[in-house]
Amino acid sequence: MSIKAGFISGIIVFLTFILFKNTIEDDTMQMVFAISFVLAELLIIGLVYKKIR
Repeated sequence: MSIKAGFISGIIVFLTFILFKNTIEDDTMQMVFAISFVLAELLIIGLVYKKIR
């Protein structure tokens, strides 16, 4: 994944997180949502790093 595509993907994931974080009322589901956000961002970073290297 190129840096440009990774940057755009990261922004999309972040905005999605901001948009939906207050709609989830269950504490467990909020935790799952936050962990999935972190994993998605790490995946994007990993894919960009793999392309650069």
